[in-house]
Amino acid sequence: MLKCTAVAGFLVFILALTACGGADDRKAAYMKKGQDLISAADYEKARVEFKNVLQIDPKDVAAQFSLAQTLEKLQDWRGAAGSYLAVIEADPINKEALSKMGQIYLLSRNVEEAKKLADKLIALDAKDPDGLTLQASIKAINKDVDGALADARAALDAKPGHLNASALLASLYLQTGKSDESIATLKAALEASPNNSTVQAILARVYAQLGKHEEAAELFAAIVKQEPKVLGHRLRLAQYHLARKDLDKTEAALKEAVAEITADPKEATTAKLAYIEFLGQHRGADQAITTLEKMLAADKTNVDLRAALGKVYEVANKPEKARAIYQSIVDRAEDKKGPQALSAKTRIAVVAARQGDKGEAKKVVAEVLQDNPRDRDALVLRATLALDAGDPAAAIADYRAALKDDANSPETNRLLAKAHIANKEPALAIDTLKKAADANPQDITIRGDLANLYSTQKDLDSAKAQLDEILKVDPANVPTYEAMFKLHAFKKDWVQAHAVAKRLKIAHPNEPTGFYFDGLAYQGENKLPESLEQFESALAVSPDAVQPLSQLIKSHLAMRKPEVAEKRLIEVIEQNSKNFVAHNLLGELQLASKRYPEAQKSFESALATNNKWAVLYRNLAATQLAIGESDKAIATMEKGIEATKGAALLVTGLATYLENSGKLDEAIAQYERVLKENPKSDLAANNLAMLLIEYKDDAASKKHAQELSAGLTELGQPAYLDTVGWVAYKTGNFQKAADALEKATQGAPDAQIIRFHLGMAYLALGNEVLAKDNLKQAVDGAADYRGAEEAKAALAKLDAAK
Repeated sequence: MLKCTAVAGFLVFILALTACGGADDRKAAYMKKGQDLISAADYEKARVEFKNVLQIDPKDVAAQFSLAQTLEKLQDWRGAAGSYLAVIEADPINKEALSKMGQIYLLSRNVEEAKKLADKLIALDAKDPDGLTLQASIKAINKDVDGALADARAALDAKPGHLNASALLASLYLQTGKSDESIATLKAALEASPNNSTVQAILARVYAQLGKHEEAAELFAAIVKQEPKVLGHRLRLAQYHLARKDLDKTEAALKEAVAEITADPKEATTAKLAYIEFLGQHRGADQAITTLEKMLAADKTNVDLRAALGKVYEVANKPEKARAIYQSIVDRAEDKKGPQALSAKTRIAVVAARQGDKGEAKKVVAEVLQDNPRDRDALVLRATLALDAGDPAAAIADYRAALKDDANSPETNRLLAKAHIANKEPALAIDTLKKAADANPQDITIRGDLANLYSTQKDLDSAKAQLDEILKVDPANVPTYEAMFKLHAFKKDWVQAHAVAKRLKIAHPNEPTGFYFDGLAYQGENKLPESLEQFESALAVSPDAVQPLSQLIKSHLAMRKPEVAEKRLIEVIEQNSKNFVAHNLLGELQLASKRYPEAQKSFESALATNNKWAVLYRNLAATQLAIGESDKAIATMEKGIEATKGAALLVTGLATYLENSGKLDEAIAQYERVLKENPKSDLAANNLAMLLIEYKDDAASKKHAQELSAGLTELGQPAYLDTVGWVAYKTGNFQKAADALEKATQGAPDAQIIRFHLGMAYLALGNEVLAKDNLKQAVDGAADYRGAEEAKAALAKLDAAK
């Protein structure tokens, strides 16, 4: 009996040893396969292998560390942090894990925790390159540039070619204007690690920022060739070509990404969606729809592609088709309360809201939130509906609820800040944006919002500081230079305005903007001959540039040299007979000197080239009225309204004339008749809304104008956006007004009436810098529109305040 027991025990012992040996063998096999997959840059599959190891032995530190590295490559920062922390818990002096976790803390702007790990690394070894680099990064964030430079150099002395130290030092050199040293630092890092794609990508971006585009393109392409299965590399190459406005190369890069990235379904879908987004934005919605429908035919169960098709239909202003696609997602979903079905229902609500059916939108959102009270998109939509309805307090509650699961979301934080502004809580709006900017240091849009808000609060120094931060991230950002210039112009600080123009010339030597800004600064100083030189330089770089030509003529006229202005315009037209701006400016000079036949010919020549510019119809009609041809003038305005899809300048101009002729009610009745016959006529809705908001003061008319304009926002037409903005302004929703009117100016930057409306919106918001800039553009030249005198009075009041 004893023998049997002994034999049984021995067998159990042998079996245990065999099991342990088998487990160890499986672990080793999984680890090797994972490492091989990392070498092949197949991180998604590598993740699975390392997780297999941890299922066998949850305490395997090497597997946990490899998993963390893999998750980092996949940009799953939360997962990577969890794994690095697990390594540190098991091995508190694991230097690599301490360093990596410190970097992740810095990414989330948790400087305090990052410093603890940096101190621990340096305590373990005063010359530890990872610790020194982490410390240098913290100093850079705290604006101790000299200290950061010293620590980064010390890290490289300790370990030449150190990746993070090289990247940081290169960035610091670039910020301090030492571009040669920046490039040399990165090249040295590449000598130490010739195929390091991260260093290559940083160097490529530096080349791009410095205008060395051939070198940048070569590097981005080399990275793709080196690691062809990494989608991020291909997307970076496409983004580079897109930034260079080379649409053909961008499309080629994205098509190749779709063809090559096929192993992982998730990444394959991401590649397809990137291509579709490009097509929608740059090749037209129809091409995007056709391509996406082909993709779906080959991958019928792909919900992400199906949802993308719905969104493209939305952009293409095909709401019924969009709703049908979203409904099909809901119908196909096995779990009607699952995230895919609820997301589709939320999009149905979005479409309903854009169609003006707020009741339906609220109903659907309520259904989604009943199934999932924490559905982020539904909470954001309900908040936005509340904000539009004039209930910022309810909006704030929902935006905050949405942020609970995504506290650092840039877009939701921006929306929350707008709600605080609407609730007259600018300090909370600033606090919200500052936290979002700290959490998303590369997001320049947040800092742009913050700069605008500081301007509204008349804290121009803080506004400038935010603009400086944007230029650190994107040294070639033209809109930021423009904002910086406007800020200095508002303060009449012409020395700094010239400095901004000079920086812009260096950043974009082949663009007219820097020369144009320099000319404006000289105009502000009343140094008109000097302004002429700059405007001519701008035209030498870009002969068809609109604003430099307009300001050139303005300077000639201010110097009382109309004959020189006219001669210069004739030269421009001789160089390019289709320059409609020159034809228009020449016509305005002829109209001012009562040479009506010549003026009429000039405006007609301009219209032959561009029949979408409202100013031309206005000027031609003014000429016709001057010679007593009122019927022709009305016909010209009506033709222009049709051609420009209801430009506010023409709608209100015609209304003013009809009002003066006692026929305004006839115009309103005409649009009412059109809408009765065709309720979907966007043009009639736009025109009627503008007439009602401009000429009727009763509450019913204002409400009707709001209803009419509700569905115009998504159409994207500058004239429609102007109506949306002006209706919002007239009904007290100033932030919505500014948002819509900013979009309108992007499509029609020279429309004076839109500039007037935007200036008044910014004035109501307290942003005197942008108010003054827009009002100045609104009164430049022949300001002939309803509200022109109001614009001049508002601008004069702003000037007097200074």
